[in-house]
Amino acid sequence: MKALQRYEYGDWQSLKMVDSILPKPKAKEVLVKISYAAIDSGMVHLISGLPKVVRLGTGFSTPKNPYVGQSMSGVISKLGPGVTEFQVGDEVFGVGTGVFAEHAIAKTSKLAIVPTGMTLAQAASFPVSAVAALAAIEAAPDSISTATVLGASGGVGSFLTALLAKQKVEITGTCSESKADWVRSLGANSVIGHDDLDQIPLASQDRIFITGGPQAPKEFRKYLKPKGKVIMIGSDNAGSDVFGGFLTNLLQAAIHPWIKTIVSAEKPEKLLTAARKLRNTEGLFTVVNGLENSIEAIKDFQQGKVVGRSVIQVTAQNKGSRQI
Repeated sequence: MKALQRYEYGDWQSLKMVDSILPKPKAKEVLVKISYAAIDSGMVHLISGLPKVVRLGTGFSTPKNPYVGQSMSGVISKLGPGVTEFQVGDEVFGVGTGVFAEHAIAKTSKLAIVPTGMTLAQAASFPVSAVAALAAIEAAPDSISTATVLGASGGVGSFLTALLAKQKVEITGTCSESKADWVRSLGANSVIGHDDLDQIPLASQDRIFITGGPQAPKEFRKYLKPKGKVIMIGSDNAGSDVFGGFLTNLLQAAIHPWIKTIVSAEKPEKLLTAARKLRNTEGLFTVVNGLENSIEAIKDFQQGKVVGRSVIQVTAQNKGSRQI
């Protein structure tokens, strides 16, 4: 089978398309013929090996597993021993291992059956990014009227903006000027540049959602209402190359009760909830045709050219035998 691999940490230039053997599912696993695979920040962190703390699980000097990618949709082609909750032919979406390939292994605990009427392309856009956006809102579920989304044009940020718009929240989004109209189309009431945070009125926000950027969370206290909260989802440019912003976020969340960090999990019920809430929202992803074009798509993502999610069509549209 064709698969995208890397044998050293780096950017898109470290990736190669290779012929690889078909993996075999173990207990509590299935083999999925991949229809669509989606790019996300977590995948790019694992490709680059930065911050270096991610290497504790992936190999310090070189990657233990050469395959890349986790968000996907496809059709189950083989069941591991003892698997009963799925059938061969089921259309599924969720998280797998090395999904930028024609086939990939996925744990049954991280899959859900694609809802009836939903395309496999749309389903592939929800794992990781949409589930993280949902977790960020659920981290402090009180009713709110105002929110700022830092990085509103990214994968998590765009889903957050769409979800908040459905709740009639007044949204300020940050992004580059070239992406401003797109962020407005998702429901943002105002859009400002990443360096224009002083345009946010003091003590005006119920929530500030941070999906990335160099600022530490405590710097945003002045923009919050008395009961407002900062929700940390990411900090791509913060901190050292060893811990990134991870350690800073945890320490500040431990000290300040108005700072929360989120950890999302690709459980079936969370995947289905994200799909249900966002299925009628258009324009959150772009399809790139062909696994052979995935390296260029990852390059565009790393260079900040992408809005929302890029979803790669790996194989021709597979129609499975069961949706829900």
